[in-house]
Amino acid sequence: MIIALEGIDGAGKTTTAALAAEKLTALGYSVVSTSKRDTAVREPFAREQLQALAERLWGVPHDSRLNAVGSLHWVFLNASYFAATHHALSEELGTKQIAVMDNWINKLVARMASNGEFELDELLRMLAPLPQPDLVVMLDVPPSVAASRREFSDAERGLLTSADNTFETFQSTVRSNLLRMADHYKWDLLVPGDSTPDEVALDVVRLVRDRLPA
Repeated sequence: MIIALEGIDGAGKTTTAALAAEKLTALGYSVVSTSKRDTAVREPFAREQLQALAERLWGVPHDSRLNAVGSLHWVFLNASYFAATHHALSEELGTKQIAVMDNWINKLVARMASNGEFELDELLRMLAPLPQPDLVVMLDVPPSVAASRREFSDAERGLLTSADNTFETFQSTVRSNLLRMADHYKWDLLVPGDSTPDEVALDVVRLVRDRLPA
């Protein structure tokens, strides 16, 4: 079973994924905790391919001219990474084994739709063959809350598109697109509100256990 957390930047996806993996392990499940940049795939060839893709995607220097190869390059390179991840992990995981990831391709899609270069429906059509995880949980955190949690990059603040953007204005659009995707893909939605990270992780664990075979 592959599980992914989604949400805007600063929603707590990485923290929640790690805590949920710990709690599932404590309950006796066989759990692989991973992030998109650090593959948990074990098969040597698949692992080599994924590590090479990860380097091209997330090892690029910050001052690189990303638009020199066009946006579609980054869309399909990400799609290749997640398609291979889904295939390889699905082959390796048993019926009661769980892989927990801090996100899938969906935040990138929501960001690109927010930039105005593509319509969200257009991106969803392009990526229709790409499988979603078995369970996707969106942490619906208001941008005003996320804004106070850490420093954010220019991409997270939408400054690569417009110098007039603020984190909150850009992420509000990203959130709207993620909510549309949640409805499209039938994700589970969690609103953390005043819950502690541990409480949010327990909510994720409950959703996971409801999906697992008896």
